[in-house]
Amino acid sequence: MHRRASKALLLLVVLVVSAGAVWRATVNEQRRGQERRAAQLLDGQTAELIFALSEFRSGLYALVAPQQSAAFWTDHLSAQLDVLDGELAALEPPAADNFAPLTEARATFDRVRADVRQIISLVASGEPTAASRRLFGPTREDIQRLMLQLSDARQSMARAASSREGGMAHEQSLIAGGLICVWLTALLVLVMAGTGAAAVSADVAPAEDRDASAGAGASAGEAAPSAPPHNPAREQQQIEGLAAFCDEAAHVRSASELQPLLARAAGVLSARVLVVWLRDASASALVPALAHGYEVEQLARRGPLAIDAQTMTSTAFRTSTASVSTSTAAQPRALAVPLITIEGTTGVLAAELTDGASTERLLPIARIIATQFAALCPSSATDTAPQTPTETPAP
Repeated sequence: MHRRASKALLLLVVLVVSAGAVWRATVNEQRRGQERRAAQLLDGQTAELIFALSEFRSGLYALVAPQQSAAFWTDHLSAQLDVLDGELAALEPPAADNFAPLTEARATFDRVRADVRQIISLVASGEPTAASRRLFGPTREDIQRLMLQLSDARQSMARAASSREGGMAHEQSLIAGGLICVWLTALLVLVMAGTGAAAVSADVAPAEDRDASAGAGASAGEAAPSAPPHNPAREQQQIEGLAAFCDEAAHVRSASELQPLLARAAGVLSARVLVVWLRDASASALVPALAHGYEVEQLARRGPLAIDAQTMTSTAFRTSTASVSTSTAAQPRALAVPLITIEGTTGVLAAELTDGASTERLLPIARIIATQFAALCPSSATDTAPQTPTETPAP
């Protein structure tokens, strides 16, 4: 339950982070579009102003040319000068915002405007030669300088807009990369949690997760294929441990003493996990009553083990036959020994083994231990107190 809640919380966090990232990416994309359109508009305005200055210069040439209507060109150039002034004024704020202030361009334009008014005055007073000298001298140079200043400002504004758009594109990449990292991390956590759960499942009851046929080939009295060499010292130590276990079992008087006894039994069998399964009231399933190497409560949350299931534990209960499986790359050795009393088979002792003891030596010891638990444990999982044997079975 706790693991499921943790996964749900992790998924919720990932979804919230993903929603925030998508929202931020959407806002950034809208800003990028706005910035791009604003940059295009500003670039177009600057280009139009440069072109208008070129046309204005051509109009000045026409003003001082012979056989031209001075009145027409005077009115036209005066109006055009006001338009240029307005376009330059409109361009100044956005240019300053884009790190391309038009201060020098404004000063140059003011000089051009003063020169043009002087040229118009000279033409009106009948001095075209003086007007031409003024036009083709400093005035033309100022107009050319103004056009270059506007062109430089245009390039600077384009670079600033490109830099801003590049920054937003970089932020988009960071958001996408961060979101990918979040999902990969969550996936990794879930995979690791699933792997851990699978490992825990194997730890919980190693015997019931194996096919019944896995233990059939290594039943009572049959040697395991990979039996270790004879080790008298190890065998003696195991016999002494079994004797101590039987002595301790003879003094059990309450259910609270069964758990330490199970731990001692696990040591005798060199079992990493040892579970006592008892039949339920309906005799249709097995439920964990005692466990070493894992919590009984956590075992119980997995649900009962059906007696008709094709597993080592269920098969041992149905057939009242002990079995030992061989180890594989994916699964360690396991054993399942029925708990048999005068009432019949009441449960199964299941273990996951860490020691490579031979089946010939392991099964008799496991049967003795199972006999003790069969006498001490209730006949079904519904009983609450252990049975106290009147006579402890001899090891």
